[in-house]
Amino acid sequence: MADINVDDITNSGGTGVFDKLMESINGQIETQYLSNRITGSDYATVYLGSLQAALSQSIQFAMQEELTEAQVDGVIADNALKAKQLEITQQELLAKTFEVASILPLQRDKLTKDIDVAERSMSEQEATGTKQRILLDTEEEIKTAQKAEILAATSRNDTELTDKLLTTAKQRILLDEEKETADKQQLLADAQLKTAYADRVLKDKQAAKLGLDNTMKIAEDQRKLNPSFVYIPNYQE
Repeated sequence: MADINVDDITNSGGTGVFDKLMESINGQIETQYLSNRITGSDYATVYLGSLQAALSQSIQFAMQEELTEAQVDGVIADNALKAKQLEITQQELLAKTFEVASILPLQRDKLTKDIDVAERSMSEQEATGTKQRILLDTEEEIKTAQKAEILAATSRNDTELTDKLLTTAKQRILLDEEKETADKQQLLADAQLKTAYADRVLKDKQAAKLGLDNTMKIAEDQRKLNPSFVYIPNYQE
């Protein structure tokens, strides 16, 4: 692994990744501070957090850049190795071809067959690699589709749960309204019962008073006819 060059992160010329990030961050923080979106008590906290984030991102960027360069170097070295191997193979093939021209026909045929076998083996390896790549791509597509289906199912479940909760809330509100209506009807019935009872009591009092008035009138008429008449109440069981 290549070492990280500190100058790529920060340097006296202010051209490092961290220097550029802090230049932008300082401008943003100053703008927010002047706009009173950041108070004096939060300024240090925001600045320290931004400083730490910028430093972390700068190091990560430098590491990624070094890693990318190392990968490029690895690819270049691998290509050079393959080119060298191809050159050696071509030289061996030329040498074998030269030998074929000078050896017995039986040996030439055997060498030709070996070459054919080697070429078929290479073709089969290439075909196998292609199939494996296709298989990996297919598996990745299947995983992506499965992930999308899981997310869709989760979304549907969330929607169904929300609908059930809304339905339950509406039912609870409806039950509360029905109970409130029933309570009002009960209060109205109680009030009507009290009113009917009061009317009954009033009518009974009126009837009793009317009966007493009639009795007193009859007794008065009897005294007019007979001065010695004495009214005696007649209570019926």
